[in-house]
Amino acid sequence: MAPTAATAALFGGTLGFLTQMYSNAVRKLPVLKNPWEHGVASILGAGFGVGVIHYEDKLKKYIEETTHARSSSR
Repeated sequence: MAPTAATAALFGGTLGFLTQMYSNAVRKLPVLKNPWEHGVASILGAGFGVGVIHYEDKLKKYIEETTHARSSSR
């Protein structure tokens, strides 16, 4: 895993964990009630973070191909 993807996974996992903590706090539940929900939120957040990196790479490649095709047709 590239350093960028690892950072994205860590950031996404942390964001998922904190989102679940915030959700419990808003509902006035104990912050760490049902700890498995925090694990699921962390995994989903990490997956989202890595997915964003892959999507960004895919778009970058698409833009380069499109730009090359347009510039060669002129």
